[in-house]
Amino acid sequence: MVYTECEYYHDINRESIRNGTNWVYKNITPGDTKPWRWGLPMMMYPTHALSYVVGISKERITKVSSLGWGDDSLWCTDNLYKNPFYNEASIMRTNKGHICRCNGFLITKSEGERANWLGTDLSLYMPNPGVHGAVQIPGGEVQIPNYVETSDMIPEQMKHASGHGGSAVFISAEIINTLLEDREPQPDLYESLAMTVPGIVAFQSSLKDGEQLPVPQFDPS
Repeated sequence: MVYTECEYYHDINRESIRNGTNWVYKNITPGDTKPWRWGLPMMMYPTHALSYVVGISKERITKVSSLGWGDDSLWCTDNLYKNPFYNEASIMRTNKGHICRCNGFLITKSEGERANWLGTDLSLYMPNPGVHGAVQIPGGEVQIPNYVETSDMIPEQMKHASGHGGSAVFISAEIINTLLEDREPQPDLYESLAMTVPGIVAFQSSLKDGEQLPVPQFDPS
């Protein structure tokens, strides 16, 4: 693997933020107490995208350079995070030298979590929005099954539609099984840090107009 594109797009509709009709942030005016999501930098919550790298190749992000885009709306000018951006686009380097482009956008006419993996012998291109369906490869496609319906990792009673492409039932089952089996969860603490910390550093890079910054590592030595 030489290059990955991973992204999380969650369009909140700029006009609904400007006119106060957005369903999450409705009727917020300057000075109001705002919910934790108000102004949250997208790269402070990058797991929906970075899991496509960290969770699959087990690589770690070591360097990041990021740029942000925002406007003069209340979202970008009055939030607890001092975040002036709706969208952030990052270029990252892994510990194996692999390049990763990671995007987190709140204003874009697109939706969902997806990735593309480019390698020396094979490349995979997810549909948009991704998860299930046909994954494109040079010369053809691979059909990805609906794992909610076919997996033996969850009981029959949990095999139904849920949030984030069907992942919520798997996460719920893993939490329960972790307790019943007295073991560490997957992803564990270190995997979770590896797919979260790079985004926190990316936000700092965005505030510094794309300065490349090192990403601290927390895996046990």
